[in-house]
Amino acid sequence: MKTKNKIDKYHFLLSKEFYKLTEYQQEEEYNAHFTEFLHLLSAEHLDDDITDYLTANLYDIEEAEEITEEITENGFFNKECVYYYNAINYLKENDASLNGSIEIAMEHGYALENINSELLASLLMSQEEEGNYYNNNLEEEIQGFIDTYKPSTDNY
Repeated sequence: MKTKNKIDKYHFLLSKEFYKLTEYQQEEEYNAHFTEFLHLLSAEHLDDDITDYLTANLYDIEEAEEITEEITENGFFNKECVYYYNAINYLKENDASLNGSIEIAMEHGYALENINSELLASLLMSQEEEGNYYNNNLEEEIQGFIDTYKPSTDNY
């Protein structure tokens, strides 16, 4: 689903009724709608919910890059594969040759003697989640929401 379809349901944020609310009420409405939007994006494209990794007030965010930076700092892309059995199965399905996961491990500074299947699977899962975020243009979709619905102080 593209941004236009997702954000049509948030038209209240552009309405005259919205701008009749107090600034505090506008902030609350905007945050609620933005949070819902992020829940939907996460459910559609990611394994985790972006909002679980955000501490900033969404009303204060001007650029989607701020969200990307915060979720990165808060470990959104750090996935962990627990148990040897799960790791082996994940690697078997996603990197049977281990070339990709070993390359990622080496890029992160791990020596071959310090890696195991759980680490390799975790690194590969983390890279996959980050890839899902960028390949699905989620930062651009988030910026589209901000650009369209962020309340303007000109309307007060």
